[in-house]
Amino acid sequence: AFGIVAKVIDHKTRKIMALKIIKNRLRYTQQAQIEVKILNYIRMKGGYSMNLVHLTDSFTFRNHFCLVFPLLGENLYEVLK
Repeated sequence: AFGIVAKVIDHKTRKIMALKIIKNRLRYTQQAQIEVKILNYIRMKGGYSMNLVHLTDSFTFRNHFCLVFPLLGENLYEVLK
């Protein structure tokens, strides 16, 4: 799902994370929920490898769906510009 990604600090663990914020639109939220289900399914089956992003957490904030990931590197969109 498309969304805005921000570099944030988890104040509990003091780790730098990536926060993907999905706009408050029904289609985007539904797609994000499917994304969470797929990533959780992969984690439960032990299918994580170095080639997959690891979902840390997901939540809703002010009706925007948010996904938390470890920060992996540069923003690919900015690199391609």
